[in-house]
Amino acid sequence: MLSLISNLQRKPEHTRKKIAFVSSVVLTGVIVLFWLVSLSVRESEPVVAAQDEDTGPFQAVTESVGTFFADVGTAFKDMKKAFSNVPEEVKASADTSEAAPVSE
Repeated sequence: MLSLISNLQRKPEHTRKKIAFVSSVVLTGVIVLFWLVSLSVRESEPVVAAQDEDTGPFQAVTESVGTFFADVGTAFKDMKKAFSNVPEEVKASADTSEAAPVSE
């Protein structure tokens, strides 16, 4: 970790600013993704008034974390399915435009 920080400190200022910007965008995206998944979980689960057995706080947190990761996995599968529906022509045109050399 310290070597990564020292490598970043040696880079020019404009490069460090780009890295900081991209890092903050990625971190913000992850936070927003978790927030959206938690909203969908909260809306889909019915509120339980009383349970027959009392659950301890550790067990409740463990169950919540387990369902959270299951819901995140489902969200990623849904996103993958949505992005896999891109027409083949778009993929083919992107491949040919990247492979073709630019003539000046």
